[in-house]
Amino acid sequence: MKNKIKILGIAPYEGMKAMLQKLAAQRDNIELTVYVGDMNEGVKIASRHTLDDYDVILSRGGTAELISSISPIPVVEVELSVYDILRAMKLAENYSERYAIVGFPAITRSAQFLCDLLQYNIDIYTVHDSDQVYHTLTQLSSQGYRMVLCDVITNSQALRLGMRSILFTSGTESIEEALDQAVKAAGTYEGLISKAEFFRTLLEDYSYHIFVYDEQGELVYLSKDHTFSSAITSAMKNSVPEILSTGGRKFYRDEGGILVALRG
Repeated sequence: MKNKIKILGIAPYEGMKAMLQKLAAQRDNIELTVYVGDMNEGVKIASRHTLDDYDVILSRGGTAELISSISPIPVVEVELSVYDILRAMKLAENYSERYAIVGFPAITRSAQFLCDLLQYNIDIYTVHDSDQVYHTLTQLSSQGYRMVLCDVITNSQALRLGMRSILFTSGTESIEEALDQAVKAAGTYEGLISKAEFFRTLLEDYSYHIFVYDEQGELVYLSKDHTFSSAITSAMKNSVPEILSTGGRKFYRDEGGILVALRG
C-alpha cells in the first residue's frame, strides 16, 4: 500500500471540517484535504476529482449518498451514532417550547430507538429529499413548533423559516471510526485495482482478440487493437442476444479470404 492514504473530506459544516483536520493530523498514514459542502454542493466538489487524485472520499448523510452515485472514488460515510443524537436530545431538554426531530431515515431510526428506550415523548418526522424538508418544516411551523433537532440541510431551511434548531453533529468517536473505515476501504480498493490490472495484462498478452459486449450489444472492452472489418464486429454484436439465451455460440466468417473463427 502507498505510504499515505489520500482522503478527500467533504464536510457539511465547518465544525466537522475542523474535527476531521484535527484527528487526521494525529495519524501518520493519512493525507487529508477537506472542503465544506452539503448535498449538491458536495457533489460538485467530488465531481472535480478522480481516482488519480484521491483514494477515498469521506462525507456524511445524504451528501455521502449523492456522491457515491456519481463518483468512481470509494465513499465512506461518517455515520451519526446514537451518542451523537443523544447529545442533541439532551441539549433540547432545556428548551420549554414545542420541538420535533426532523431528518433522513438513518437519523430518525436511531432517534426513535432512543425515544423508545428512554421513554422520551418527542415527535419525529422522516424526510427523503430537500423538497420534503421544506414542506415538513412549514407544516410544523404552522402547528406551533418553534424548534427542530436536525441535520445540516434541515437546519438551513429551518433558519429561513425563523425556527430555532439544534444540529446533530458527529462526535470524535464517529469521525475516528470513519477514518479507520476509510483506511481499510483504500487498502481493499487498492487490492482490487491490482488484481484488475493483473487480469488486464493477461488479456492483452493473450494471442486472441477479446471483445466484451454488454446486454445491449455495446462494446465495453477490447483487449487490443484490431483490423477486423465492420462485418466481423457487427456479426459479434448481433450474436449477443443468442449467446445470452443459449450460453454460447461458435461461428465463422470470411475476412478477405481468411476464415475467422468467432466464439462467444
